[in-house]
Amino acid sequence: MAKTSRKRPSPDSEIFERQARICKSFANPTRLRILDCLGKRDWIASELQTELGISKANLSQHVAILKAAGIVGTRREGKQVYFSLFNARGEERLPADP
Repeated sequence: MAKTSRKRPSPDSEIFERQARICKSFANPTRLRILDCLGKRDWIASELQTELGISKANLSQHVAILKAAGIVGTRREGKQVYFSLFNARGEERLPADP
């Protein structure tokens, strides 16, 4: 029985895969609106839901896609869940200058 060798993905192909995930996550108007809001400040989930006029379930689905692409992160403070943008390294970005 012949062994099949699996070729390890090159660093370039891993970068391309990540870029493709990011581009796919941008392919929705609601997600672009979410990113626009998060570009200005961090948002509590319920406030963002109200701002966008979408259901909690819909917001959750969109944020899950953005999180999977490494663009958005969440943090919990008590009962509140905050959404924020992440930088290219997956780290929470610094707040914008006022």
